[in-house]
Amino acid sequence: MEEGWRRGGSVIPIDEPKKILLEIDAPLSENLFSGDEKDIFIKLINKGDFELTGITLDAVTNAPDVKLTLSKGSIDSLGLSGEDSLVLNIKSLAEPEMRLGATNYFVTITAKVGNFDYEVSMRLFIT
Repeated sequence: MEEGWRRGGSVIPIDEPKKILLEIDAPLSENLFSGDEKDIFIKLINKGDFELTGITLDAVTNAPDVKLTLSKGSIDSLGLSGEDSLVLNIKSLAEPEMRLGATNYFVTITAKVGNFDYEVSMRLFIT
């Protein structure tokens, strides 16, 4: 090698694909009888590569005579690998004497992320 020359190199950054991923961790099914009330514990986990902000939460059901209440309707932010917990209260408004037989219904829990056009939902089955 001639004098005055140096070997060198440079690092060329390669953009790896980044992902937005919010996971809703909740049981897949629950039993609910007429007149019952249950608290379902739910965890939201940021498994993506970005901070998530302005997360709004909603729960809806196709079950008649069931009232759903979330312990919180929003989460300000979830940092990278961040987690937050909430409770979904499910209350049957049917009288305990009513025995309707085994019927399957569902609750859909949805989280919408404000700083991205991103929405995730999961379905909890109620028997």
